[in-house]
Amino acid sequence: MNRRLLLVAATLLTATTALATEQSDTLVVKFPSEVTVINNDSSCIIKIQGKNGAPTGFSYRQVIPLTKDTPTLINESNTEWNFKMPFISTSKKESTQGNVTITATTKSHVKKHRWENASPQLNVGLGLFGIGYVASLNTPQSMHTEMFDSYEFLGPRLMFMYQPRMSRFSYGIGVGTNWKNFRMTEDVRFSREPNGNVALTNYPEGVRIGFSRVKVFSWTVPLEVKYYLTDKVSLSASSIINFNTYASLKTRYTTAEGHGIKELDKHLHQNPVTVDFMGHLKFGAIGWYVKYSPCNVFESGRGPKFQAWSTGLTFCW
Repeated sequence: MNRRLLLVAATLLTATTALATEQSDTLVVKFPSEVTVINNDSSCIIKIQGKNGAPTGFSYRQVIPLTKDTPTLINESNTEWNFKMPFISTSKKESTQGNVTITATTKSHVKKHRWENASPQLNVGLGLFGIGYVASLNTPQSMHTEMFDSYEFLGPRLMFMYQPRMSRFSYGIGVGTNWKNFRMTEDVRFSREPNGNVALTNYPEGVRIGFSRVKVFSWTVPLEVKYYLTDKVSLSASSIINFNTYASLKTRYTTAEGHGIKELDKHLHQNPVTVDFMGHLKFGAIGWYVKYSPCNVFESGRGPKFQAWSTGLTFCW
């Protein structure tokens, strides 16, 4: 009986030892501070320093003996995935060190937030076209411009944006164009006097009124601060310096006899340099802006005094 018990115990011990031999130990270290792999002709040495949540001074070292007859395959990847994803390109690099073959797979497009940049970035882009409505502020009593008849166009901008490391903020300067149109459709028109000043005058009696408008073209220098709320949503504020290089007025009406009249005058005395303040909320490629223009459109004494504000949509690419 005792001999049978000893035989059974020996059998169980042998099976347990064999099972333990077949099983491999697994060590998982999350967020290590440093991992070093050293390969030579006789061994592969793995060193791990520090880990998340562990006291200072944690270290792990393992030496794996290598023989000339046993090749070792090491896969290295900078992504969690070990299979191909659609529309994501990968690069594969294989090298041999002694009897150790190292295969490195690199995923070229790793999804990160826009502000998770490892180093400061300088981005140059051409984009942002906008269209909106313009409303006049503090106008003379006889001047009646209609907001939904007055338009503004924001031309494409060339922007230089600087984004600090790991920051949701970016700062930029650029150059662009702007075109404002102040339009009236009631019984008062813009007219150019002989001395070049712009005045508000009545139409001739008995005419059918078309419109009267003043157009101002500007080269712009925006100074912008942008904050990324999410990867696709951003909020920006900018001060815009306008170099107003061209202005004109146009008036159309039809006489009682049915003759169409067009009055066109150029080279007005617009204010040469003005400043706008703009807020911009962007959702992907589409945005909404509000702009305030506190400066008078015309030089002092050269035309009616009024300022403007505008709002509209932007399209970015």
